[in-house]
Amino acid sequence: TILNQISSQSNLNTTISGNATYTEPLGNKRFLEANYSITQKENEIEQKGFDIDEGVGTPNDQLTNSYNNSYMYHRGGLNFLVNRDNYNLTIGSGVQASNLEGTSISLTKPLIKNYLNILPAVRFNYQFNNFVRLMANYETSVQEPGILQLQPIIDNRDPLNIYVGNPDLRPSYRHRLTLRFNSFNPATSFGFFTFASADYVNDAITNAVSVDESLIQTISPVNTDYNLNVRGQINFTFALNKLKSRINVGTGISHNQSTNILNDVNQRISNNTLSGNLRYNFRPFDNWETNLSANLNRNLTNYEFSTTQQAYLNQTYSAESNLTFFKNYEASINYRYMVYQGKTSDFDKKVPLLNASIARRFLKNKSIELKLSAFNLLDKDLGVTQTSSVNYIERTVTNSLGRYFLLTFTYSLNRQLNVLENGPRGGGRMMIIN
Repeated sequence: TILNQISSQSNLNTTISGNATYTEPLGNKRFLEANYSITQKENEIEQKGFDIDEGVGTPNDQLTNSYNNSYMYHRGGLNFLVNRDNYNLTIGSGVQASNLEGTSISLTKPLIKNYLNILPAVRFNYQFNNFVRLMANYETSVQEPGILQLQPIIDNRDPLNIYVGNPDLRPSYRHRLTLRFNSFNPATSFGFFTFASADYVNDAITNAVSVDESLIQTISPVNTDYNLNVRGQINFTFALNKLKSRINVGTGISHNQSTNILNDVNQRISNNTLSGNLRYNFRPFDNWETNLSANLNRNLTNYEFSTTQQAYLNQTYSAESNLTFFKNYEASINYRYMVYQGKTSDFDKKVPLLNASIARRFLKNKSIELKLSAFNLLDKDLGVTQTSSVNYIERTVTNSLGRYFLLTFTYSLNRQLNVLENGPRGGGRMMIIN
């Protein structure tokens, strides 16, 4: 069956909020803080659908709906604060009461939901000296379902993907722990930076999918036990002064767990990512700089009831050099070599990309720039992206614009107003593509 339909949707969102805080000194650099906030969110949605027959539109009641929902948040809290010379600590908790009132022409009576949650938080900062610092935070938050997720009506604007709300949906409750440690030695130019975080979500909201014999999907939001997201990253930076160089090395790891529901079967899915990067900066003179870098990203997805794994590897290698000469001329060249590999599908694409430019600056403050840029000099007309979520890998291969040149004229007003050479730039730009 061929359906010729047209639909439109308009949204109007309004948010009004206010807050107040009172701090009472307790002595010895200790404080008691009381806070209160109120937020009102209004959302109006109008959907209209029409069946088109010989150019004439007939209203379709199944594709037409009107929603009006109001979320009111009240939050009050108490915090105990300690401020010392080298550290500060905040321990507190808040109570959040939220009320949802929603109406729809598809509902016989208003949809009303009330939620009450306790939200504790802890923040700790420790400064060993001016260049070494430790930060640790624990916080909680709530994500309430929206009216579209709660209303038990059928949305069949897409006949192959039908959406049905779930009035029994509960808010998801998130615990987040974050750790940061930064250290930098200005005498040796050695720096060490690390970051770690963990998110644990109770009653996580996910979409349950049911597929019938005609391959029509019915989608409905449901609560699952939990989602887990753990990330970590470490970076080192150090200078090679005799070589007038700097090296940055970093690695990162992430682990995600969630539940996929298909035809009433719950399956846990885990997604693991390992990344690494290396950057070399060479600056022998003030007017010449060269950068070499490599970035690798490996992704692996495992399924609870299947031995099949989804895996891919993205690699990017680049070289860039910038030169300023005759005071007012700037030249730049950039080469990137990108490799996209799918380990389970024998996908293997390699894309080299070469760009170059030359620019001339005019006037006393160099506020005018005339620049000629050449893009994709190797004339590779292939664009590739490869990303993943917990339950899918998305790979896109597109035909991109081939070799082209761009002439730009830029007049920076800020350079006339600010005599600082490195001030912010702005102004108008004219582009000509040949």
